Amino acid sequence: MWQLKDINLLLGKRAPSAAHFCNPIQLFSFAHFDAKKHKDWTLDQWKYVLWSDESKFAIFGSNRRVLVRRREGERMVSACVVPTVKHGGGSVMAWGGFAGDAVGDLF
Repeated sequence: MWQLKDINLLLGKRAPSAAHFCNPIQLFSFAHFDAKKHKDWTLDQWKYVLWSDESKFAIFGSNRRVLVRRREGERMVSACVVPTVKHGGGSVMAWGGFAGDAVGDLF
């Protein structure tokens, strides 16, 4: 008979995956979108599609985990220390878009 500790040994521990929340209308739209419908579109039809993207930039440091290689006793050597600030240092979110031959503002 399997026990919980045996299952944990087989599966291992991993961080959960992150996924964006989607409401039922968005899920329906994603499930019923068919890119093949648009493969024969003309340039004039594509001019009315808004293409957009957003990016988040850290003002101080990095949002990624940083690893260093060091010997025992080198914990506080400047090459092995990553500077930090309280409350994460902040970030900036930028958003922009374009459609046809028009370019929108960068927010």
